[in-house]
Amino acid sequence: MGKIIIENLKSIAKLEFMIPVSGVHILTGVNGSGKTTLLACLQRLTDSYAFQRHFRSSSNSQFDNFRNSKIRYENNGSYVEYRYRNISS
Repeated sequence: MGKIIIENLKSIAKLEFMIPVSGVHILTGVNGSGKTTLLACLQRLTDSYAFQRHFRSSSNSQFDNFRNSKIRYENNGSYVEYRYRNISS
């Protein structure tokens, strides 16, 4: 079973989510609790452009909400981690 760890992304300070293998699941929470953020991170598993669509950043790093964000996918002892790279053009 895989796991996703999200830190400092939108309203999520830290979340460790075990990715279900199969079945039907319900994700609930109050407005702004991070449901859509979690789903966008899960979408990245099959869509390499998911972050660009869901987490648009400002060209001005002073206003960038994602500069301390980290998303880590783990599965069977292996992992890949994404961090925001503060690169301005």
